[in-house]
Amino acid sequence: MAAEKPSDPVGGAIAVLAALTSPAKLAFGAYILLVYADKLPRPSPVVFGVIIVAFILAQVFHDDYVRKILNNLADQQIPPIANEQVEQLRLANWNWKRIRKIGIIVSIAASLAFLVTWYFCRPTSVRPKTWASTQLTASFQDAEQSETFDKNLNPLNSGNFELHYVLVNHTDTDYNLRDRPIIMTKQSSGYKAVSGLSLQLPVFVPAGHSVIVSLNAPYDAFDQATAGHADASTKVVPGLNAQASQVFHSTFANVSAFAIFDSSARYRIDLQRP
Repeated sequence: MAAEKPSDPVGGAIAVLAALTSPAKLAFGAYILLVYADKLPRPSPVVFGVIIVAFILAQVFHDDYVRKILNNLADQQIPPIANEQVEQLRLANWNWKRIRKIGIIVSIAASLAFLVTWYFCRPTSVRPKTWASTQLTASFQDAEQSETFDKNLNPLNSGNFELHYVLVNHTDTDYNLRDRPIIMTKQSSGYKAVSGLSLQLPVFVPAGHSVIVSLNAPYDAFDQATAGHADASTKVVPGLNAQASQVFHSTFANVSAFAIFDSSARYRIDLQRP
């Protein structure tokens, strides 16, 4: 009977280590780093599947190649062994087939675990949805004016306009707004953030229904002083008298509309200025 050669545990460990540090893994690791750094485009699902298959095949071929190299080294260094020692050595040591199987299994398992972890935990650049402006529409109804007073009930020449709008939900789902949205004014050059504008919350509009909502727009003594006096040409805002309408038009002279931006639903609700 031909003599068998004992397998070396150290050599087996080297084979497993070599399998776990293959060029395929190094190349894939470099590719992942480049993708994370946005130096390479993120792969599509099809391309990602092809990369996984190619990676596993390259890993299997590499493991087999490492095993053959180490076997050749063992053939040169280990002398023949008597037949009666074969069984004892087989029980005492791992053979090369076991090392090869363990190396391939561990390598593929680690590779798949790494790939799955990367795929599901990778940062993704999600393109934000466009702002939808037709699902919810609003039409002006009327307005109210409320003045502020000091502790002695003297007017402070400042106050607040409460603008009422009919908000219509054209979708088949309920609309619920609880968090404070972003409110801007629309001017000739674009939208502009203005402090003080607020929407009375919460806002709930059932699907296919309309609800009256209130927008609060403050004014101060400067706005009232620069407004001047109302005359016959003053356009009266429904719900306001002529002088209050003059103050309103003067305060928001450069404003064509108000806009509510609901970032959670990506809705833009346009409120036309009366």
